[in-house]
Amino acid sequence: MTGKRILGFLSLGLLVFAFMFSVTTPSKYCLGDNILRGLGLKAWSMESIEFGATGFHYTFLFFLAFAVLGYAGSTRFLKEFYPKLVNNLASIVLILFFTAAPLFNWGYGIALSFSQGINAVDYLPTHSSCNYTSTMSNEMISCSYKITLKNHSHDAVEFNMQVQQPGHLDTMMDITETNKQGKRTLKEFVLEAGEQRQFSFSIENRNPEEHSITGSFYRPNITISDQSNSKQFNVH
Repeated sequence: MTGKRILGFLSLGLLVFAFMFSVTTPSKYCLGDNILRGLGLKAWSMESIEFGATGFHYTFLFFLAFAVLGYAGSTRFLKEFYPKLVNNLASIVLILFFTAAPLFNWGYGIALSFSQGINAVDYLPTHSSCNYTSTMSNEMISCSYKITLKNHSHDAVEFNMQVQQPGHLDTMMDITETNKQGKRTLKEFVLEAGEQRQFSFSIENRNPEEHSITGSFYRPNITISDQSNSKQFNVH
């Protein structure tokens, strides 16, 4: 295989990689973001404990650079050997635009299936929500959550959960329950092997505003944990 062909196929691979690099799953996992952070770079212009991940998405700039270089290199180095492929390159880019996300999500699910414990669990924020209202005394807020999770592993997973408090992106609440001794303990959640399930539960929290509050929000941030580690899903 000639040097031009090698460069051409490398460029074509870079073009495909560009789309996979920029895809973000529903639970906000992005391959490009993690690669940039692994290199000590920011994926977002306002990325910190204070701001979370907001502002301009630097990963998008790398996507554009990889896509342009991949397209230009494929056109230049493969035109002599595979003219039909090059002539259809624009159509290939269009197909990648529409198929990259579902293909990446499919591959992401397969990758999670090889993980263990909570690392194999994924969050479905589009199927999750919180409705909240103050009590008659206006001293407490009652929150009703619906949280949808999927276990990609071949074993049951047990975990505890924290959920985002209404009106506060960075304030998380433990989900607790009363045990047989009448003490409050962390609630234990279980997902069977390969199970997707929506957990419904209600909790109460003190109302700092001390006036009537009623509303709802979707895609709450959550954290799941077991005895050894924790996994955050920050979708805002």
